[in-house]
Amino acid sequence: MGTTSDSSTSWGSDTFAWLEDGQGRAHDTARNPSVLGARMAALIIDGLVLVVPVFAIAFLLSLAFPHHGFFFAKSGTSTTTTSASYTLPLPGLLLVTALSLSYFFLCEALYERTVGKRAMGLRVRSASGGSAGLNAISARTVLRLIDGVAFYLVGWLVAVLSGPRRRRIGDWAGGTAVVRDDGGLGHPPHRATWRVVIFPIGWLLAVLVGVFAFGLGTAVGEGEQAIALVQSYVKAREQGNADLACSMLTSAQQREVVAIEGGSYPSAQASRCPALILRSEPHSHLLNPGLVQLSESPLYSAYSPLGAVVVYSPHDPNLRLVAVSEGGHMKLDMRGLEKLEFVRGCSAGSRLSSVECSCTFDLARAQGALPEHGLTRTVIAALQADEARCQSDPATIPS
Repeated sequence: MGTTSDSSTSWGSDTFAWLEDGQGRAHDTARNPSVLGARMAALIIDGLVLVVPVFAIAFLLSLAFPHHGFFFAKSGTSTTTTSASYTLPLPGLLLVTALSLSYFFLCEALYERTVGKRAMGLRVRSASGGSAGLNAISARTVLRLIDGVAFYLVGWLVAVLSGPRRRRIGDWAGGTAVVRDDGGLGHPPHRATWRVVIFPIGWLLAVLVGVFAFGLGTAVGEGEQAIALVQSYVKAREQGNADLACSMLTSAQQREVVAIEGGSYPSAQASRCPALILRSEPHSHLLNPGLVQLSESPLYSAYSPLGAVVVYSPHDPNLRLVAVSEGGHMKLDMRGLEKLEFVRGCSAGSRLSSVECSCTFDLARAQGALPEHGLTRTVIAALQADEARCQSDPATIPS
């Protein structure tokens, strides 16, 4: 009875026939490690080769774009504990992944082997014995994301169970196999450069589009920056550095600190902030003595769709700090969310520009017209006179 077999998925010694020499003698592998062992060793070598250049690129990008989460950052940290953990934010993780996949793809597409595979005498070939195509190499490369789970535990288990050829999921999907290179496989095929580089360029572009076009990295970066700002602010107050603490607040928030003591926001002057910021006021989020305990616990951030970052701790969910951007720098301002919400609604529902709407909000704040808990329709209606002033002369913004 005849039998048929699929050359891309067949098992047993017959699949190694094309590795035999011209005299029909199988190559002696008794003195060499198994193919699976050699692949694991090659993977370790490739990891060592990759770690410095990949993270160096991520670090350089973090210097060029410091608030996009391209490199390691503290997570859930405090000012007193020494067990601070460092995590790689999602933008950094995506970048490192894309760079790593690019390395494996380029090496295997151009040379049929990586640095590690060359050191271990291995080549990537089609399961049928010829050279693997670019789509096949791309498939086995991308599926490293699955094979590599738990330090390649998934790929190792699949390879162990797959038979003598030790093929992981990526090999099955791409129709490839990793074989020993005994010098009889010939030279890797010559490929057009543009066809090779189009794959890694696509992966890297996808990461950059996600970070810069969709703001993924900005959200992560601002969250890290806001947590660091809160910790620095609390530390400055603990050390008695009033000038430094005040510099971390928006100008409007500095006046509000003064108004808490004087009782009049319109007459409050930001220059008096250093004289009052070190006091403790339980009803003020920024002067609350509980801030010290807050900063000693793990801090987390929530990115608001309105453009502000809220810093909080699960130990005290009622004590939250708001960070907003002023003059290109992130600063603390408890009215930040209200202002952003007002400006967005104002500029969308009227003929005023965002600058004029911002002016209107600041005028109302200076006149004490803002309620303690958010804006009401009545208050917004009462702001029409301020809108007219700002529309005619934006210079009326209080300083």
